[in-house]
Amino acid sequence: MFAIYIAGNFPLEDYEKLADFLIASEVLVPAFIPAEVGLLSLDAVTYASHVDKLQTVFVPDRNIVSRLVKVVRDGGVGKRDVPTQVALTTLAVAQTANFLIDPSISFHEYGHSQGNTAANRELSLFRVADHADARQWIDLALGRRDNFVPTIPAPAVESVDLAFPLHRWRRNYVAMLKVGELLLGDLKPVGKMAALLEWMERDFLIAAPAAVLAAYLFAPIPKIGRAMKGIEAADRERAIAGIKNAAWDVTHISEVVRMAREHEKVGNRYIFVTADRVLRLVADMVMRLSITLSAGDRLEGPLSTWWTKKQAKVIGDLLAQKVSMAAEIRPKYRVSFTRERLDEMTAEGEAKIRGYLA
Repeated sequence: MFAIYIAGNFPLEDYEKLADFLIASEVLVPAFIPAEVGLLSLDAVTYASHVDKLQTVFVPDRNIVSRLVKVVRDGGVGKRDVPTQVALTTLAVAQTANFLIDPSISFHEYGHSQGNTAANRELSLFRVADHADARQWIDLALGRRDNFVPTIPAPAVESVDLAFPLHRWRRNYVAMLKVGELLLGDLKPVGKMAALLEWMERDFLIAAPAAVLAAYLFAPIPKIGRAMKGIEAADRERAIAGIKNAAWDVTHISEVVRMAREHEKVGNRYIFVTADRVLRLVADMVMRLSITLSAGDRLEGPLSTWWTKKQAKVIGDLLAQKVSMAAEIRPKYRVSFTRERLDEMTAEGEAKIRGYLA
């Protein structure tokens, strides 16, 4: 039998409201199988922390992190759009339940586009947000207040090299350049998916996050949200920028998968947070494919949102086969690319994208 003691000053009702909001909003993607009583159930959270000795870590996407930084910079909430409300609630829940927040990929993404100085300045402001007490974030999230009062001064701006391209992002960028090339080609949707997986197996590596995002982008059924931004634009640099953004999307997801695999033994478990509906669906499929599902329970059901039932089965089977094969050979034959080889593949891929409509 398991019983929990709740301190008299614990904001139980507030926590439950905030947790219910995050669950109902469908913005959380756990890289583990949640307890039956619920992902953020206080019973489950307490048991995981005190009995299983697990540390839960939120990994927010760039939009969530930028909203929190903006609250600190502006001294208040301002417009309460959906990403802002999700951001406020995420930090309130994290502070109340003693979760950690890892925003590192978000700052690398920002540094890559805006430079080190801007990224390190935002990192300093995020630390102010993360050090504020839980009560303030609870009140902000529940609309009881709009102003933010820092509890520590902003730390000195550091000189961390956040603009340096991550090796993982560089690989994902190469994969998404190939996705862009196929998007612009004449193959039928299932043919594009098969060609991508064949290329990954033959010339690259089986990159599950990129492959699942491609399954969304290639799909023939009208989809929610966005396509790859600017892929057919007359200004081909817009196409390149859109592909880079897509590479950051898959880097967030692939980094969560990596951390979940590597840090499980030390007691960390990860939850990806995004208000982007497409990114959440892709992340959920990647977690199913890479971590949480058995070999007989893969992606046919989720894929049928974007593909016909027959096509979904074909693609789901292909994905499961390739990812399973990669998982089997990974311990013995770890695929690695030198910086020089990635540079070559990047130049080749960008040339094909820039050459479209030329």
